[in-house]
Amino acid sequence: MAGCGGKGKPHAPKPGQAALLGTYDGSTTVGQALGSLHPNGAATDAAGTTYLLNSPALTGLSATGKGKTFPTTGNLFDATPPEGLVAMPDGSVVFGHGAEVVRLDPKSGNTSVLAGDADRTRAYNASAPATATAGDVRFTKAVTPVGVNRAGAVVLVDDRALWSLSSGRLTRVAQQPVGHGKDTTLLNVGDAVAPDGTTYLRGTKSSSTTLADVRVVSPQGGTTALPLPASVPGVNGRPADLTTTWLASDGADGLYVHAVQLTHGNGDYVLHLHDGTATLLLSAKPTTSAAKSGTCDVHHPVDATRFPCALPRTLTYHAGQLTLAGEKSYVVRLPATQE
Repeated sequence: MAGCGGKGKPHAPKPGQAALLGTYDGSTTVGQALGSLHPNGAATDAAGTTYLLNSPALTGLSATGKGKTFPTTGNLFDATPPEGLVAMPDGSVVFGHGAEVVRLDPKSGNTSVLAGDADRTRAYNASAPATATAGDVRFTKAVTPVGVNRAGAVVLVDDRALWSLSSGRLTRVAQQPVGHGKDTTLLNVGDAVAPDGTTYLRGTKSSSTTLADVRVVSPQGGTTALPLPASVPGVNGRPADLTTTWLASDGADGLYVHAVQLTHGNGDYVLHLHDGTATLLLSAKPTTSAAKSGTCDVHHPVDATRFPCALPRTLTYHAGQLTLAGEKSYVVRLPATQE
């Protein structure tokens, strides 16, 4: 890892700025996990450690950018790789592996199954029961943790079903109807959960994954569209037409979004959405050399609305800071406000 602030410590960006947390050598396991395509999960815990779930192993980055991998997770990247990642209040992380919800203790590297059974599964498109115990539930082979609410309940996506897992018991919050000629399986990567349990879903496998497709599911199971403004200063085209790559709760009742513009010119943005308004926090304006090399030669904080490199894929939030990691050799960090 190469720090970007001298002596291995990156400069902390001020509001309105963005900087690199670090760049990582692709010959290392940390660099390989960060640079691999299609990350399966990301989360930042209470200590400021950002975790990225991707082959060949789960990776953790400290608040100063120091990288670490967890070898015990390497054997999980088989034909059914882990998906979804949630940082729990006790310092553990939770992810899905096939039909099981798995807990990892980062300190010891030990894993345990919180819910589900790899040998007992539910068929895809089969309805999920209203309730179940963690030991008896039958998930499909793609159960995915999305987030945790303030009470410690873990929200899970499981085919068409949305579950809440608390104290060893599962409650079905919502369930998509079976589509006729359409795949109504919920997208299971890049969703978000607010502290009150409100869940933001990017869409289904048959939807176009634009901001207009994002659905807001209340803790009681009611579903609404995400309110959006007609335009956002600095963003090309309508916000509704942006294609989402990742969502992150702002810790209250708003949402951070990493989205790209594919229909009206180019654009790669991080927005803060709240109550029908949107604020542009980060916009990529890659230089010719950065676009050609795929690297990012940034050594000091820069204007966040003209970041000179392509943005990493995932987005996490903690304690006023946003972190973007995945599909790049570098990790970007910025304050979550402009002022």
